[in-house]
Amino acid sequence: MQFVFNLDQTISYDNQPVSLNLQYMFDFLKDNGHQLIFTSTGAVRNMLLKLDRRFHNEAMIGLEGAVICKEGALEQLSTFNQADFTTIQQLIEKYDATFLMESEWDYCYTGGPYNTLAAEIDSAKLAQNVSLKKIDPISHITILAADGLENLQAELSESGFNVQLQQQERRLAITPKRINKWHALQRLGVYEKDYVAIGSDLTDLAVLEHAEYASMINTDYTKSRLPNDDKVEKHIIDTCYELSKKYAI
Repeated sequence: MQFVFNLDQTISYDNQPVSLNLQYMFDFLKDNGHQLIFTSTGAVRNMLLKLDRRFHNEAMIGLEGAVICKEGALEQLSTFNQADFTTIQQLIEKYDATFLMESEWDYCYTGGPYNTLAAEIDSAKLAQNVSLKKIDPISHITILAADGLENLQAELSESGFNVQLQQQERRLAITPKRINKWHALQRLGVYEKDYVAIGSDLTDLAVLEHAEYASMINTDYTKSRLPNDDKVEKHIIDTCYELSKKYAI
């Protein structure tokens, strides 16, 4: 069985590395013939920082499904085509927006050093902040601030883009049309009802919908709800140990 874990606020909190107890659980799953897949709304370069080196060759899905990494090899599944990118650029200029644009590895950031996102973009200095002229095809855009964020969101949605408002940070996350984590799982060779999924946010819904078993932290969307309390990590570990036995190979 394949076990799919969302790193963001599910098994990694506040951009901290995954705990030793969870790492031991990963080892147990692998020793019993199961496969691991990690997902994130962030870039693969930042996913690596949350995982011990021995898990760096596991399959990963970054940027909400736009990029996958398998055995250390990156692949962009979806990028903004020239027409769509031109539309977004025009709207950015119209609303005087600051942004983070990401390719499969490098990025273009205009938010300045004091933005709350600045320290998280590439804390290990694995990539480069390059100009828009030099960046590879773009797979994900985050609008950090704008003169009229709600109006910008409305115009982007009307143009058919996938747009999510991150309420707490007041940011917009934009992904290319027709892309999500479930599409990325299929590209990795994962079939419907052939995996376990543990998630925590709206970007996980497509993954949870097609899983054989799905748990989501602190929501009743799935049949199995994991309480978001001080024992949430223990709940995840206990659940995965039970599932490992249930779906023994």
